[in-house]
Amino acid sequence: MDNIVACGPFIGSFESEVIQFQPFVKWLYLVLKPQKFFISSHKNRKFLYPDNTIFLPVYEDLTRNEFSQDYIVHRDVGTKDYNIIVKKFKQDVSSYIKGNNVLYYRLTYNRFSWIPEYKRVFEPLKLKSNKKSHIIFIPSDVEKSQILYKIYEKLSNLNDFVCIGDMKTYLPEHNILLRDSLYFQNVYKNILDYICNAKCVICPSSHWTTICSFYNIPCFSWGKYTGPDIESKNIHIINNNDISVEHIILGVKAWLKEMHLLN
Repeated sequence: MDNIVACGPFIGSFESEVIQFQPFVKWLYLVLKPQKFFISSHKNRKFLYPDNTIFLPVYEDLTRNEFSQDYIVHRDVGTKDYNIIVKKFKQDVSSYIKGNNVLYYRLTYNRFSWIPEYKRVFEPLKLKSNKKSHIIFIPSDVEKSQILYKIYEKLSNLNDFVCIGDMKTYLPEHNILLRDSLYFQNVYKNILDYICNAKCVICPSSHWTTICSFYNIPCFSWGKYTGPDIESKNIHIINNNDISVEHIILGVKAWLKEMHLLN
């Protein structure tokens, strides 16, 4: 009998997908070694998963509403409605495999669900990027918008400096990715392309910091870091929530000088 595994559907945030769901999928793949592996998540995140998996996207309305994606859950989808989405996923899987038994896995539909770290495999994706190398600023919403605006104003005159992010990040008027007419199709692949080819990344301590550590990209962050352990020596974190904006800017500039990116 074929070893068939299905995981999902995942309808939560990009942060929880790259920190929890996708590493859990990788762990399942390595442990179970399925002949067929079905995954259900947001269509614009298909690139996060191996080509030999069968990807079944969730409803596009859930993908477009980034603001309601809240960790593991989607605020517009209650438990009852989520169970309907699960049922449809199982029906779609059944239409592919015609009666074979399937092992189904999914995260508990709870905002604070947590997968133990031993059941998660963190590996960088093999992305081919033709993006020009930039100094990347990601104004994550874990920091106050006023502070991020001040930092942007002080750094925006640097050569090759760009501001990127998804709809949840602040400074939308400066976010170059929001100008893309195909934003919803490409946003997360574009963000990872920019990060993977960056000279360095500047952002508050967040999942963006964690992603930089996966790819060993130089990153300067500030604020309390609560993500997976970081082994990369390229990650510089001021682990303090009370640091002033002036000290953040001084720290960034000193770090850029060490990186030979600032005269």
